[in-house]
Amino acid sequence: MQDIYKVTFGSQRVGFFVASTWNEAAKQAARQHSEETGEKQPWVHYTAIWVNPKHYEEEGVPEAMYAEQEEGAEA
Repeated sequence: MQDIYKVTFGSQRVGFFVASTWNEAAKQAARQHSEETGEKQPWVHYTAIWVNPKHYEEEGVPEAMYAEQEEGAEA
């Protein structure tokens, strides 16, 4: 099952990532952050926190991310 995780690096939010586990989300974030900034840091320095579906809007999760999941759940 895929969940949405909010990933941060220090106090900076890297973004939201769809993954099966928190460490997958952290690895995705580390790759993306490295590509965007050229700064390479081990994925273990990123913090991935599962976002409860009840709080997607409150947390600022892009609607397209969870709309796809909801459509998949209905099928």
